[in-house]
Amino acid sequence: MDRGGTIRLGAAAAVSAAALWLASRNAHVDGVRAALSGARFLWLLPYPIICIVLNMIRGEIWRQLLRRKVGSVQAFWAYTVGFLANNVLPLRIGEAARVVVLAKRSHLPVVEVAAAAGLERLLDMAALALMLGLLGPTLAHVPGLTNGATYVVVLVAAALLAVAALVVFRLHLTRVVMRATAWLPLRARHIVIEQWNDLERGLSVLLTPSIGLPAAGGAIIVWMLTVMLQWLVLRSFQPHAGIADAAFMVAAISLAIALPAAPGFIGVYHWAGQQALISAFPDLYDPSTALAAATVAHALSYLTSTALGVAGLWYFGLPPSAMSGVLRERHRIDASVEGVN
Repeated sequence: MDRGGTIRLGAAAAVSAAALWLASRNAHVDGVRAALSGARFLWLLPYPIICIVLNMIRGEIWRQLLRRKVGSVQAFWAYTVGFLANNVLPLRIGEAARVVVLAKRSHLPVVEVAAAAGLERLLDMAALALMLGLLGPTLAHVPGLTNGATYVVVLVAAALLAVAALVVFRLHLTRVVMRATAWLPLRARHIVIEQWNDLERGLSVLLTPSIGLPAAGGAIIVWMLTVMLQWLVLRSFQPHAGIADAAFMVAAISLAIALPAAPGFIGVYHWAGQQALISAFPDLYDPSTALAAATVAHALSYLTSTALGVAGLWYFGLPPSAMSGVLRERHRIDASVEGVN
């Protein structure tokens, strides 16, 4: 690992350690133990089934955004390999892992596959913005919620406008890229232009109604199922847990894990989940119970996604050591995308 990678890894570990400390400083070991011993874990029996269905839908959304150039099974298992990489490697490396695996197995350009993955994440953010908007009136008392929701909405709107502008002005932008690369050697120029075309082709699919609208609907279903999973966990600890509790916890965690963190988002997940519950629903959750719920939610997510990821490696015939090559591939993807900007 180079010096920059070591620094990023150290920063991620520091963020996770700080988050764990923040989550545990107001919780008590006895309180966490009591919450765990009193939990009704029968509520968690549907968790693995819902999780598998949810991720099948995620894989299908990705496949649709790739204009159905890959099979549903391929997309699903590539997605699971990404989960595994996120669980064992820092800095959300799983996003690169799933792109690399699917691109190599489907023989599609890496940039096009990465663009579709980026669009899927953009739809995720749009669904998150919608969820925060719906939660706003109920949780108006939560400090910073309005500002945070506004920031997410503005960010999503800007990204959608950027994609739309790329599609509307694609011919003009292509000419700009060609002029900007005129000084490069012929082979290098062809590579950059080809990657630009792959990127444009991958992003423009979002504005195709027959693909973009079902993908957006799928993203909403994904988030509904994600909230359902979190509600099952909360219901294990709190008989009065509501959908709003789970939805706000999911939103807080989703925003927090955008931070650089250790493998599996350890610490950041626990802190964000705990703070969401005690800040929005202090009458239902104390710091110890909220930390216990966040810990169980993280453990379930981690174990399920890891098991699916291991199965994904088996499906593609990849050894576990293949994860070590993802860091190099991530740098290659980043360089490819930056080369056309």
